[in-house]
Amino acid sequence: MTDRIWNGMVSAERLNRYYGYLATRFRRRHRILSVTVALCSFVAAVLLLVNVSDWFSAGLFLVVAGGTVWGSYADYSKKSAIAENMSKQFGGLAASWRQLWFEWYSQDASARATELELAGSQITESEIDIDESLNIRCDDEAYEKCYAEFSQN
Repeated sequence: MTDRIWNGMVSAERLNRYYGYLATRFRRRHRILSVTVALCSFVAAVLLLVNVSDWFSAGLFLVVAGGTVWGSYADYSKKSAIAENMSKQFGGLAASWRQLWFEWYSQDASARATELELAGSQITESEIDIDESLNIRCDDEAYEKCYAEFSQN
């Protein structure tokens, strides 16, 4: 029973970290893209006003158009919101697994573990691609955190 609870706790912690990191990554990408588009728009407009190179302004406007299309296609703000929501859900699930860890001996521990496993399987999202290297990093971090937290007990 303790192995089942341990694995559930580490898994929920891993997914909490994974989606938290993804949310940060998507927010950063959205911010960089937005600032780049705004800056290129401003510079292109100023260059047109002062009659510097029309070709340079046209190139910047193409960059703006490409950035706008890419921003619509990538939809980083939506992906960030989805990942942030999933991180919060898995954070709550990890907290529930932690609580069950301290109550593993109770009569309803098996039923509660089943409920938590079911709750974890229902938190899914297919719009976000999996980053395997980030997943491995989060797995290592989650294990180390849980081990450090509970090896003292």
